[in-house]
Amino acid sequence: MWITIVILGVLIIVHESGHFIMAKVKGVRVEGFSVGFGPSLIRAKVGFTVYSLNLIPFGGYVKLAGEDPESATGKPWEFYSRGVKDRLAIVLGGPVMNYLFALLLFVAIVAVVGEPLTQVGEVLDGYPAQAVGVEPGDLIIRVNGAEVTYWDQVTTIIRSTTDDTVVLDIERDDTRTSLTIAPRQEKVKDLFGSEKTIAVIGITPGEMTSRRRFFYLGVKKLWRLTVITYKALGAMAIGRLPVRESLTGPIGIFYIAKDAAQLGWLSVVHLTGLISMSLAIFNLLPIPVLDGGYILFFLIEGIRRRPLPKRTLEAVNQVGFSMLILLIAFICYNDIVKFKDEFMPVKVWEKVTNWWDSR
Repeated sequence: MWITIVILGVLIIVHESGHFIMAKVKGVRVEGFSVGFGPSLIRAKVGFTVYSLNLIPFGGYVKLAGEDPESATGKPWEFYSRGVKDRLAIVLGGPVMNYLFALLLFVAIVAVVGEPLTQVGEVLDGYPAQAVGVEPGDLIIRVNGAEVTYWDQVTTIIRSTTDDTVVLDIERDDTRTSLTIAPRQEKVKDLFGSEKTIAVIGITPGEMTSRRRFFYLGVKKLWRLTVITYKALGAMAIGRLPVRESLTGPIGIFYIAKDAAQLGWLSVVHLTGLISMSLAIFNLLPIPVLDGGYILFFLIEGIRRRPLPKRTLEAVNQVGFSMLILLIAFICYNDIVKFKDEFMPVKVWEKVTNWWDSR
């Protein structure tokens, strides 16, 4: 429980700090900075800003002067007194800060753990590498004539090969040897349920690592996960990826965080980075009441050169809020189904499902 609250609390502070900092940069007065909802546990006013820590830890907000168009008085420090570009920057501040925080965590992980070099760690029984005499400790110098320095280069070349053989140039006891291996073709499913065939030879990396490319690898990892996430959203939108199995809410995060904590602090840091990136992407979706919804409204305002009608905004926000509540309820229900054995006695769950089925 506590590890989940700490992770979400940190990410809420990071997100709201993005809005806070950009508001300050753009000259907009911040009247409130709140972590959580409900009754205040701690409350203090510094300058124009009231800082509060509230009882319910899921969420937070930054209250800006004049953020309601109806109550704005036209003062220069009010949100709606600023131009569209300034308002866009303030709204983008939250997701961007979450994204940068995820990058920081991924870079830090690589800087601490390092990147596997090309030394073979384990040779799997029954695979082609074992058959031709590859041994643990061998250092791979070239794959199919291409020089390799890092393990991801080795796996990328092998998995993508369309030839019948893979040639490894290895170094063993200061002696270099060339081995020709006929890879095994294996079918795997990607994140979107599509089946593809890859070539494998049955080797894993050793303990030799490098930290020279830690920033590059952190950026690469964040970019790859971002692409995967957007592809997953697209696959869910067209029905290729089951929504029920792909979304996780607070209940799911609680159990995932618990498992991560058992694996060690690096797993917790990695999970925090994943959630931070996911929050950035989710908040940028063009759904009213999310940051992405406001960004869409401001872009339309910039094109039209005048705000959308009040009635239109109210109607769209009401629909968006209803959709968001339904989505949260759906995700929480799925979490209960997926993790029911963890927190609900089986007999109780059976009574609930029997009642639901009988309706």
